[in-house]
Amino acid sequence: MLLLQNFTIKTLSEGRACVNHIKEGNNYDIIFLDHMMPNMDGIEVLRILRKLEGYTIPPVIALTANAVTGSKEMYLKEGFD
Repeated sequence: MLLLQNFTIKTLSEGRACVNHIKEGNNYDIIFLDHMMPNMDGIEVLRILRKLEGYTIPPVIALTANAVTGSKEMYLKEGFD
């Protein structure tokens, strides 16, 4: 859907790769994170990104199949936008 609107998209398959990619100096206007990624989940990734010195974090949106009661509130509490 985003490609149809001419967005440039970078897809990474696991959380640690996301953190490393950002540490390499790549910046984005928005980040979509799955909660349940291999090696490092989206919540852990967000916590690390928020602590990176000199990095201004863009809006981070949680994308997940975890739709149990209370999950929205949990993601907001963790700092997702």
